[in-house]
Amino acid sequence: MGDSRTRFAILGPLQVCHDGVNLDLGPFKQRVLLAAMLCQPNTVIPVESLIGFIWDGRPPPTARKKMQVYISALRKLVGDRVQHAAYGYSLQVAVDELEVLSFGALATKARDAVRLGESDGARTLFGEASGLWRDQPIVDLRANSFIATPWMQLDR
Repeated sequence: MGDSRTRFAILGPLQVCHDGVNLDLGPFKQRVLLAAMLCQPNTVIPVESLIGFIWDGRPPPTARKKMQVYISALRKLVGDRVQHAAYGYSLQVAVDELEVLSFGALATKARDAVRLGESDGARTLFGEASGLWRDQPIVDLRANSFIATPWMQLDR
């Protein structure tokens, strides 16, 4: 997997679709890891930060080992999009593969259309952008306070 037929969604419950089929994202902590990486796409996140996200600030002594299991499972799910760097991991996605990035791109185009006086085009673009929202961001993982906090502002 890990090609342009894969779509990632965080504007609502966490979702990954491949060829139109929703994938099983695994256990809660693995989904938290995926969500944390999708909240900061294409950015290396330090291992210690990921561990903090996964265990909500209270990691067990085996956290690094268990995180490796989750990383391995994510690689099976999305392929080489999961990248390792000297101090952390990133998840590589294109703008059209992650709906929050698509939302940002559409909103920017809509604002540009407003500035150019193209109200019909702006309305269409704003409609497309707002149509990407399915619910509160990663609503299914809100029990994890590390995940909930960065998205509180986005909800507004």
